[in-house]
Amino acid sequence: MNRKLIYLRYLPLLVLLASCSTFTAPKTPQGVIDEANIMIVAAANQIGEYMANGILTAQEAQSELDKVKKARADIKDAQKLLDDGSSILARNKAELTQRLLLELQKKLAARNRI
Repeated sequence: MNRKLIYLRYLPLLVLLASCSTFTAPKTPQGVIDEANIMIVAAANQIGEYMANGILTAQEAQSELDKVKKARADIKDAQKLLDDGSSILARNKAELTQRLLLELQKKLAARNRI
């Protein structure tokens, strides 16, 4: 058999093996919730620093802190869902909250560059 044909025949297997070698285990719902809690604290601290340094006005800081409070409530809901046995719903809620917090942090970082 031609080497080129052998390579093409087993290419899907090679791709699969390559993807398995860089595979990272999915995070547990509790892990996602814990990461989101860390992001909440980081965002609140960042907002406080920006307000202290005059990057945000008190009104702007309060508006951003309200978003952080909403995220904290969402994570508490996710923890309750997890405690009640709804791990998939808990993980989804926590991941969505993480994405929203990441967008908030990007917005704050962009504000710092102005």
